[in-house]
Amino acid sequence: DSFGEPMPQCLLIGDQHGQIHLVEWTALLVGELTLRLTERVHDGCVERLGWVSELNGMLSCSADGTLKLSDLGDNTIRPRNVLRSPAGQPISSFVWCAAQALVA
Repeated sequence: DSFGEPMPQCLLIGDQHGQIHLVEWTALLVGELTLRLTERVHDGCVERLGWVSELNGMLSCSADGTLKLSDLGDNTIRPRNVLRSPAGQPISSFVWCAAQALVA
């Protein structure tokens, strides 16, 4: 997690309701669905999400016009930084450029 605690391998899934689900990967491999965490992070459909190790956090963007850097830990997802679309338009994607330490 973002606080240095070991976590099992997990899959992050965003949904149309702004929720992000953390699912245990090893359980999926044997046909089980084990939710470790479900948290509403956005007010619109989650368009993209991913873990960025250089930032030690999860980036997610949404139809609500926000890009969020969040911490995972203590059975919660806590936004650390929130960027809003200046025009209030949905944000449908992002890319992390490690060489420049830049989100585009």
